[in-house]
Amino acid sequence: MNKLTSVMRLEFYSMKSQFKLLIAALFVLLPLFLVIGNSPQIIMLVLTFTVFLIDTTYQLIKQYNFDKLYASLPLRKKDIIFGKYIYALALLLTVAFTTLIVSLITASIFKGNLNSKEIIFLVFIGLFTDLFMLSIQLPLYFKFNFAKSQIITVAPFFIIFAIATPVLTYIQENTKLFSKIPELMNYINNNPIQSGLIMLAIGLTIFALSYFLSKKVYKS
Repeated sequence: MNKLTSVMRLEFYSMKSQFKLLIAALFVLLPLFLVIGNSPQIIMLVLTFTVFLIDTTYQLIKQYNFDKLYASLPLRKKDIIFGKYIYALALLLTVAFTTLIVSLITASIFKGNLNSKEIIFLVFIGLFTDLFMLSIQLPLYFKFNFAKSQIITVAPFFIIFAIATPVLTYIQENTKLFSKIPELMNYINNNPIQSGLIMLAIGLTIFALSYFLSKKVYKS
């Protein structure tokens, strides 16, 4: 537990300068866009912004050799990896919970178009997307040096596009499968919270698999 706390403390101080941006996004941009812009997508964008800040911080750690701070502590490779994953997950869940509360309060005060179930579902979608992106980014971070790890910023988007395009094409060409889409959408529409929980479970599973991959590829 002490080792985990040490890693998470280093992660916190490495990212401390970024928290002002995150707080502004949560307590200024989020309610502003929900009320004035009527843009529910801002909920997912705030969560995705968190991933961007995590990624930027890790690249700065690589660039300025802050990794040496870890070497000064009695930490094993698996301690560092586990600590980074737990910190990223804890930060995501904290931001997601804050986003949920701020969005629900904003919606209840200003009577927007979103109801509570829709807001909860959007938060779940954002969490799933973030977990998927980090699951791609973190192994790349542990595998490569700074110059190569810069691809982390854009890699997930290309990978998601590369996966989504053939999958969508296959679904469109498969009449039987394509006919199931309205049924699936109807289920999601009628059961937004259950659907969100399923997506979160899938995201956490992918995140856990990413952790084991990082343990294999990590270059100290």
